[in-house]
Amino acid sequence: MTRKRKIIRRIRRFVRENSLLFTRTENWYVGVTSVIERRKSQHERRFGRELVTFQSWQARSAREAADIEKRFLALGMAGAGGGWNQDSVYVYVYKRRGPYSR
Repeated sequence: MTRKRKIIRRIRRFVRENSLLFTRTENWYVGVTSVIERRKSQHERRFGRELVTFQSWQARSAREAADIEKRFLALGMAGAGGGWNQDSVYVYVYKRRGPYSR
């Protein structure tokens, strides 16, 4: 199994395990970044509180990370898409709640 497939499986498992009765992908946000700590802090400042259900995975390349992001955006997750550069090898997801929903 390729690293890309492993990450996709891990994201699906993480989302499923952190959803209530059933998984609604629109309740989740997916993104890519080069520095996880900075990006998480940016999202937390935006919402004014800690993102409790947040997880990240390191892809082999920025292209692989972007492909994974696109896959989950196509499944209905929220996210900006396309905001990556050659160093953006981290894929992250977090659960949007209350004020996180747009």
